[in-house]
Amino acid sequence: MVWTNPANGIIAKKRLANPVYTGDLTRGLAQSLPFPTGFFDIVVSTFPAEYIFEAETMSEVYRVLCGDGRFIILPAAWIVGRKLIDRSAAWLFKITGQAPVLPLEHVTNRLRRPMEQAGFTPQFQIIEFNASLILIVVAVK
Repeated sequence: MVWTNPANGIIAKKRLANPVYTGDLTRGLAQSLPFPTGFFDIVVSTFPAEYIFEAETMSEVYRVLCGDGRFIILPAAWIVGRKLIDRSAAWLFKITGQAPVLPLEHVTNRLRRPMEQAGFTPQFQIIEFNASLILIVVAVK
């Protein structure tokens, strides 16, 4: 597991304290991953920052993936439930800037071009989960 923010590393260590997990944690930058070429079958990025749209990020992820590897990104989620708690959470995410403000089409178009330029074939899916809609991108090498 790679992370860039020190606070995320602390959270990851706590969550991965399960004895089933046997891997190491590594701190790094998405534009310069500290792994050999073709090292991973899958790379996953959840709620990434703007770095995810950079050509350097796409090229580097492409490099560390094996021949038929997949880059899975969860770039955005929207709370859409009708219950008071769902609407309150949606409002809170909106006023704190944590809710995606870009329309879905803009998000997918913004990801599509750098992915295709790096050699990926992206597929975009919306999954409904509880009271949310989640955008999932699966980019195949």
